[in-house]
Amino acid sequence: MPTGSHRSSWQRRAAPSEAGFDSWLTRSLRASYGDALHEAVPTELLDLVRRNSQP
Repeated sequence: MPTGSHRSSWQRRAAPSEAGFDSWLTRSLRASYGDALHEAVPTELLDLVRRNSQP
């Protein structure tokens, strides 16, 4: 697999018999939740993460 591929390391290690399932799962998850990835994160949540990520 070429460097810079978008596939994760667990996908590269998956057995060939699992490749079909992995493709189906990826497509299904993107169809169900892909739009949510393009939504803005609420400011309140960002503030909460920032406050709790500092040592």
